[in-house]
Amino acid sequence: MINNAGYCLVSKVKFGVLVNVDTAISNNLSIMLDDDPDLKHVARFIDGRKINHELGVMVWNSVTMKIEYTNSGAIKSIPHLVEKLTGSLS
Repeated sequence: MINNAGYCLVSKVKFGVLVNVDTAISNNLSIMLDDDPDLKHVARFIDGRKINHELGVMVWNSVTMKIEYTNSGAIKSIPHLVEKLTGSLS
């Protein structure tokens, strides 16, 4: 999650999804994301402009060749990400 969050902050992107391969999210990280909104919704100011970042966690299952949603973070699924992207464009 740290690398994902760091990348989002450095690149100034609005949305980031950490995708684990064949490994579920740890219980500790899941609890942290559920209990601390600052880990999944990061707001900061750069040159007087507010930038919001929203983060989520998903798992790539290499056997089924599908994304599995963990329901952790601000982005719950790929359709949810698309909804957020669409909303940010209007």
